Amino acid sequence: MIKLLSEVAEVTGGHTFRTKAEAASGHVRLLQIKDIQEGILTDFSALPFADIQPEKLKINLQTNDILLPLRGERIPAMMIVNQQSTLVTTTNQIAVIRVNSLLINPEY
Repeated sequence: MIKLLSEVAEVTGGHTFRTKAEAASGHVRLLQIKDIQEGILTDFSALPFADIQPEKLKINLQTNDILLPLRGERIPAMMIVNQQSTLVTTTNQIAVIRVNSLLINPEY
């Protein structure tokens, strides 16, 4: 059965930063286009902090979110496993696909 992507998932972009996205410290980790590699990301400790307050987050990455870079020559996909509920966001150069896990297996 063929379904539209919008029937099985929500697709959004990351946060738009007006200034430099990275910060020396903070409460929110930042995943950028250079961090996307094919596979699953479970450890966020190496990611820099984002220059944003937690209450202003547009999107917080959750387990089973699928990330696709919106530019570049190769297009790897990466899935997030965020079991510790770490605050992690991404830039607007990355599409975040949040699937309905009752309808589709995100690992597939």
